Amino acid sequence: MRLVRYALAIAGLAAMQLIAAAPASAAGLSSDASAAAAAATGQGYRTGVAVLDLSTGRYYGAGDDTGSFASESVVKVMIATELLATGQMSGATEQTAYQMITESDDDDADALYGLAGGDDVINLVAARYHLGDLGTPPARPGWWGDTEINAKGLVQLYAAIARDPVVGPWLINAMAHTTEYGADGTYQYFGIPSATSGAAIKQGWGDDGDDSPNAVFNSTGYVDDDRFAVAILTDGSPSTYGSAISAVVTAEARALMPGGRIDAPAILSAPSVTADGSTVHVTGTVSDPDSPGTQLRVQVSEHGRVLGTVRTSGRYDVAFVADDGSHTYTVTVGNGGDGGATTRTTGAITIDDAPSGAGATGSGSATPAGSGGATPAGSGSPAIAGSRGGAVAGSGGPAVTGSRGGAVAEGTWAVAVLSVTGPGALVLSAVAAVPVLLLMLVVGLTRRRRARRAVPSENRQSLSEVVGRLDA
Repeated sequence: MRLVRYALAIAGLAAMQLIAAAPASAAGLSSDASAAAAAATGQGYRTGVAVLDLSTGRYYGAGDDTGSFASESVVKVMIATELLATGQMSGATEQTAYQMITESDDDDADALYGLAGGDDVINLVAARYHLGDLGTPPARPGWWGDTEINAKGLVQLYAAIARDPVVGPWLINAMAHTTEYGADGTYQYFGIPSATSGAAIKQGWGDDGDDSPNAVFNSTGYVDDDRFAVAILTDGSPSTYGSAISAVVTAEARALMPGGRIDAPAILSAPSVTADGSTVHVTGTVSDPDSPGTQLRVQVSEHGRVLGTVRTSGRYDVAFVADDGSHTYTVTVGNGGDGGATTRTTGAITIDDAPSGAGATGSGSATPAGSGGATPAGSGSPAIAGSRGGAVAGSGGPAVTGSRGGAVAEGTWAVAVLSVTGPGALVLSAVAAVPVLLLMLVVGLTRRRRARRAVPSENRQSLSEVVGRLDA
């Protein structure tokens, strides 16, 4: 009993350690997007912030990310897209289009607008890439800056452009060569290019839209080696036009990219789950795209109960013991920076490693073998339940019976598994040969003592009498 109480005490301590091991938390890209939007809304501006991870497809939005804003010069991306897709981008047209993108030249946009479909260009582009909600044509015919767009739809367009081998290479290269000042003298490096380097951008500014007169400044493009598409669309009162609203858009971009980069969530591969008996292995790979080689915390849980945790910069293998039945596990990996945790779910796996003896109650449970309790293996000897062996029987001695079948030779190791339920669901295994041998010795001594008491004194013979009889 002392051994059992000691084992349970250890199990309780370990279980409390597992309960205290809370999942890693991080601010995450969603929080950065919200902070970006707050930088504008806190000063009375309306803004939509959208980020699309082109490597994973994960979307992050904040503010009025699905609301309509005047596109201003951002619509020039659609003009160039349609010219490229329809095979018109060559010769003088190409030179004009390149200047339209890099210098945001309005005269060039006027010259090419009709070739790209005019007011219908946004619908043509949306249909080409199967985009359900990119925006609407301008309310005033021919007024391309009045085209309405939304931040979420725009980053989805940028993702489609990046995948299009006819459009993407030319257009993204042109956006990467945007000049510091536009053709009208406006400083183009507000917003995204003031928060990071190496971005491919298309900016827009003006006073169009359904709430005109106003001030609209948009900063959009690709960042972090073109991994993310970003759109920051901001609308303010007419008095903010110019340096005031452009400074707000820059503050938004810097809040979105602290340290000059988007702090991307960790990359977590689809986890695999296998079982060897009752031991489950959840495996996969993780990495921090912002800091390769950083040790990340990988946690496996089921219904909120933590089953195992490891730290790795690559492949992981989290092993634990599971009860019989069907299980689905959740894998969560933290991030080296402030990027949010990434979570994926395994497929279902069924554990069927139940004890073979009658009266067995569960995988790994210490259960007497035989129907209705202990079954003698020798002459009236009690049976001792282990966890993996079959029967260990000496000559007339006690039998050590396991819960998973198979015979174990006498004197070999026996395993007793105490299943501790509750928060943490820790399974504690105490492995020892000595307690089993001591128990066998105690049982044998007890039987001998009882046998001696049962023999009448007049029938007892001394050792010398027995030896003399044998010599005769």
